[in-house]
Formats: sequence, structure tokens, C-alpha cells
Amino acid sequence: MYKLISLSNVGVEFGDKTVLKNVTFDVFENDKIGIVGKNGAGKTTLIKAILAAISPTSGSINIMADKLIIGYLKQITDYNNINTDTEIIQESISNFYQTTSEIKVGEKVKVDFEQLSGGEKTKIALAKVLCKNPTLLILDEPTNHLDFDGINWLIDTLKTYNGTLLVISHDRFFLDKVTNKTIEVDRGEVKVFQGNYSAYKDQKQRQTLENWNCYSKQEKKKKEINMEINRLKNWSNTSWSKAGKQSDMRGTKAHYRKSARKIDDKVKSKIKKLEKIDSEGVEKPWEEGQIKFDFAADFKKNKRILEVSNLSKGYSGDDLFKNSSFYLNRGEKVALIGPNGCGKTTLLKLINQTEQPDNGTIWISPSATFSYLSQDVADLEEHITPLEYLNAKSGRRQSIAQTTLANLGVDSAAVTNQIKNLSMGERTKVKLVNIILNSCDFLILDEPTNHLDIANKEQLEQALKDFKGTLILVSHDRYLVENTCDIALEIKDNKIIKNLSPWKNQSKHSQQQMDKALVETKISEVLSKLSDSPPDSVKYQQLDQQFKELVKLRNN
Repeated sequence: MYKLISLSNVGVEFGDKTVLKNVTFDVFENDKIGIVGKNGAGKTTLIKAILAAISPTSGSINIMADKLIIGYLKQITDYNNINTDTEIIQESISNFYQTTSEIKVGEKVKVDFEQLSGGEKTKIALAKVLCKNPTLLILDEPTNHLDFDGINWLIDTLKTYNGTLLVISHDRFFLDKVTNKTIEVDRGEVKVFQGNYSAYKDQKQRQTLENWNCYSKQEKKKKEINMEINRLKNWSNTSWSKAGKQSDMRGTKAHYRKSARKIDDKVKSKIKKLEKIDSEGVEKPWEEGQIKFDFAADFKKNKRILEVSNLSKGYSGDDLFKNSSFYLNRGEKVALIGPNGCGKTTLLKLINQTEQPDNGTIWISPSATFSYLSQDVADLEEHITPLEYLNAKSGRRQSIAQTTLANLGVDSAAVTNQIKNLSMGERTKVKLVNIILNSCDFLILDEPTNHLDIANKEQLEQALKDFKGTLILVSHDRYLVENTCDIALEIKDNKIIKNLSPWKNQSKHSQQQMDKALVETKISEVLSKLSDSPPDSVKYQQLDQQFKELVKLRNN
């Protein structure tokens, strides 16, 4: 295994903004690297620097391989029309057509690129990259717009890829399946972790706890020193006071002065010790802003909230689904699944009554209060600000709205700007905050994790797990779906089918989930004990070994 790329003290600045600083790491042959970090952290900037699309402000990037063939898949918003006759070298054309045929989009190659779905664009663009047999494959958010089948296809494709992989993604399931190393980009700095996303998360959690442990001990020590300084100062003041009152004839004045000076020297020594801790000690660990997804709901389990009878819907003579019936009880959490284009979003619009069925009826309990998050942002009024849309122009509601938007990555300037000037991602986040601010007992969410980074996804996932109301969720985030929903509505063969055991090998899966939960609990217990143990103690070493064994057990 040899070194392909070496980065040394790389820095990137745009004007007065530092995006990357002192970035140092190596990429080796056959590395499968996941690049993670918050939106705007600098992940794509890092890739562009490696590709020499931008020049670093400082440091160096060296390509070590004699002949490095790079295949780069941009985000879907960056795709251009694909002209296979001019953009693909002659000897690669046959490979391109073979690949597009294998992934069932061969007939789409000659279609106007703008008319293709997001998933079709991704597959064709990836075929274009793969047909050149790259030794280094760089992918930027490749799972965007892919359904479950598309993501599984991409995972299988990358598992058989023999080259080196760099992939930016917020899809935890995908990263776990295809990577063996993780690069974290955080506030301009880059850290390298061994293992896939789950392994990285374990290491990060442990590292954070250790940092807080060291910081807490340091602050405790500083508090003790400050208390000692105050005590010594009191003694010094007393000694100086007595020195001023005593008679020289009794020889005590000099004694108290000498005593006071000794105490003052001790105070100076303690102050220097504090200053050294402040300059060389442990910095307070960074605390990420937390989004409070508080979906309040009245809990009335087992009472019916939605009933669909003989529902049919189609367009231009093509049926999406027909004569379909199902019902949902309060408190049920349902994943709406099916391939892209099967009618998932259409069904949500029918339930939301923004579209009408061809046949059949939809009954919603009159007492239900529901919120609907659509992928479409065209329904937002463009000439008002986000705060005006959220009815959050003052008071506590404004404070919560601004904080939540900021934690979602929407900067303060955008909050007071007109919605028409916001990006699609920012508009989606405004709609999500609107749901957070308004309590309901029936949530309908269509791809709620679009434009969210991993940290935001995990916070949303926990909130949906804690939510006591009814949920219908459309998402291509497999971890989110499987961890929050225990029922599925599947659109298949023009029918909507309710499945009470949606995930394969359900009983085995449930047992595995129970076993995993027990292991997770044990890991938390060990981490807690680790944080209270001195790093050089025998107990710490024993706990450290136990932690590694538990993580290995959890990941198997």
C-alpha cells in the first residue's frame, strides 16, 4: 500500500474568512474515506483543493502516484448536460453504454438531461465517471435523490470498485457500508479517524468525554488555586495590618512585614501558575448548537386518525395506485416506501388535501392537528422574511426561531432577508422550523433530512423517536426510517399495502436491536467511568480495553 496524495499544513482562505487551516493527512492506495462535517464546514473546498480546482493559501498538496486517473462526481446541482459523443473518449464509450445498461438507465442516455429525474442524473453521471476506470474516485453527496434501490446499487458498485475512494456524504448507512476511514472537517480543522462512520462516532464520543474530563479537572484545580490565592491574600492583609500597628521596640513589626512578603510571593507564584494553565492548559471543548425538535402531541393511542378507502390516483392515463385502502391509529409511526416516481409525494398531497383523488375517500379525524413538510418550497411567500413567515418578529418565539435557524446553518443575514433570496436548502429549513414552532399530533414529513448535516439528522431522529403522535415519513435515510418507524406503507404494483413487519427478518432484526441497545447502554456506562478515571491508572486501562471490546461487539 503506497501513498497517493499528501497534504501538509494546507490552508485555504477566501478574503478574510479562513475555511481550512493546517490540514495535514495522507491518502493511501485503496483507502475508502468518508468525509463528514457540518454544512459549510469546508468539505467541498477540501476536495477542490485536492483536485487543484482552487489553490491553497498556504501549505502543499503533492500527488505521489506516477499516474493518477481521477473520477469526480459533483453534487447533482452541479451536473451539466452529458454529451457522450464529445465528453467521453472513444475507447470509453463502450464501457459507458455497458454501465448505463447494467444500471437500467441506458435508454435515458439520449434524453434531454434536464428531463431526467435526480436519481437518473446521478446514475448516468456516475457511469460517465466509472467508464474511465479511475484509480481515485471522488464523490460529493452521491446518494442525493437516490431511492433505497438506488442507494443499494451504489453500495454494491463501490464494494466492487478496486481503487481509492473519497466520498462526502451525510448518509450514515451508506458511509458505514462503503468506508474504512473517516475524515472530519470541523471549524477549519481536519482530523482523521480509522473506521467507518459508526466507528468514528464512537471515537469522537469517547474523545469528547475525555476532553471534558480533563477540562473539568483543570477547572477544579483553578478553583482550588483561586481559593488558595484569596486565603493567602487575607493572611497577607492581616500581616500588613499588624505590621503597621506593632511597635519597633518589640521587634514584631519587621516580623509581620517579612511574613507578609513571603505570603505575597506565594500569591504571585499561584497567579503565575493560573496564567500558565490559561495559556498552556486544556481549552474548553467546543459545544455544538443543539436544535430542540420538540414535536408536542396529545397521546390518544389506538384511536383511528386516518382512514383511506378505495383510493385511486394517476396522471395522463397512468395509474400510480388504484383501489387501495388502509387506516392509521394515533401513535403509529409509518414509513411510506417505494421506488422514485411510484407516487409517495402524491399520496402525501392527497392526505394534505392539496390534490384530489380520482376515486375513493380520505377521512382524517376532526380533532387531529397535523403539520406537513413538503419538498416543494414554491408555497413560501417570497416577499417576506423568514421571521415574518414564522410569525416570530419579537419575544421568545423570535429568539427560538433565530437560534434554531442558526443551529440548522442559516446565517443571521438570511433570517432578515426576503425568502426569494434564500437557497432551496435554506427555504426547506425555514419550513422545518415552522413545524418545530407549532405543536401538532400528526406529522407528515416528505424527505425532512434534505439539506441537513449528520448532526442535525441525529437530533431529528431522536425527536421523532420521542414523539408521541402519529407520523408518516418519506425518507431515503435508511437509519432514520428503521430507527423511527415500525410500520410501512409500501406503494408497489399500483397498490398501497400496509406492512406491520416492514423490515426483512423482522424478529431477528428486533432481537439484534435489543442486543444492540444493551451494548449501547454498556458502552455509555463504560464511557462515564472512563471520564472519571485518571488516564494513567490501571482502572482506566481496564475500562479502555472493555470499551474497545464492546465497540467491536456492537459493530459486528
